[in-house]
Amino acid sequence: MARIANRNDINRMFKSTILLWPLDEDCIVDIPGNRIRDDFPFPPMFIQKFGAELDMFVYMIDGEDNAHEILLDYHNGRPFISVVSLNDLEVFYSIKRLMSLSLRYVGHGLFFLSLFDRHRHQLEIFLEEMSYVPCVLPNDHLDYIESQLQLKYIVPTSSDSDVGPIELSPDPSSSDGFEFLYADYASGGEQVSDSGDVDIIDEHTFTSAVNQSRRRRHVRDVPNARYLGFGIFEITINKPLLDTNRIYLPAEFARDVRRIRGSRRWTVRGPDHDGENEFGFKLLPSRGRTKEWKLGGAWLALHRAYGLRVSQWCTFEINPDEDHVMNVLISG
Repeated sequence: MARIANRNDINRMFKSTILLWPLDEDCIVDIPGNRIRDDFPFPPMFIQKFGAELDMFVYMIDGEDNAHEILLDYHNGRPFISVVSLNDLEVFYSIKRLMSLSLRYVGHGLFFLSLFDRHRHQLEIFLEEMSYVPCVLPNDHLDYIESQLQLKYIVPTSSDSDVGPIELSPDPSSSDGFEFLYADYASGGEQVSDSGDVDIIDEHTFTSAVNQSRRRRHVRDVPNARYLGFGIFEITINKPLLDTNRIYLPAEFARDVRRIRGSRRWTVRGPDHDGENEFGFKLLPSRGRTKEWKLGGAWLALHRAYGLRVSQWCTFEINPDEDHVMNVLISG
């Protein structure tokens, strides 16, 4: 019987399954810190032995059970780790030029990730609550870990946190490579925990989570956006929004999105949806000196498609009738 995973118990974390991992030396992929500015190719021997198991996305899990969905680009049939995903890892782990990532292939598109300094000393990694394995990996990968590695991950429920997942149907097929980048907000620009659950409703729980956090970051407010109720927000168009490819989301709307379990790929439909005016997004953590949610990538395509102007406003609403779909209305 599989053990129940627990990231507070070293014997119930992903790294505890190491005795069941492949022993082949070709399953190791090292990425120097100075090579994360471009797509990174898998070594030829790795591709020869494991390339058939790779798909458009692979998943990396570190020693604190943080997990990452990694986009692969294919050049002439050869898989590369995309520079987009490498940049996300760089920000998440604060990777410097003389540091390096070591990836050990486990199977079924899963890698174990370690971080080293210039002297090959392994570096400490901090846990991030929203990057916990069951919050990131799709069901087939969780099933593989349970059946082959004898470790069962249980998705946190709403009783564990006010931002727990809501059960919905399986992943939709809505993605065209854009990004819907996310992290956390706190009301009023207060500092928030970079680990641990933040209970927006219960002040005592919120305070405890902040006090127990390992790291803190300052977050910014969204002055031109307004939350209108569950799954709805509007944002007023100003000049800076027309010069950028992403917009920040209100904390409440970000929390609503985090409640939804399943695919991290979404579709945003324009007001005159006719099968063409759809904009794909992908859920990825955006981390740096601030910790916040952003609507990225396809925002640029959207505002160009509709010729948005200053003083207009857009209303985004999670579609209650279709999985992982948002509708957008344009007014003014």
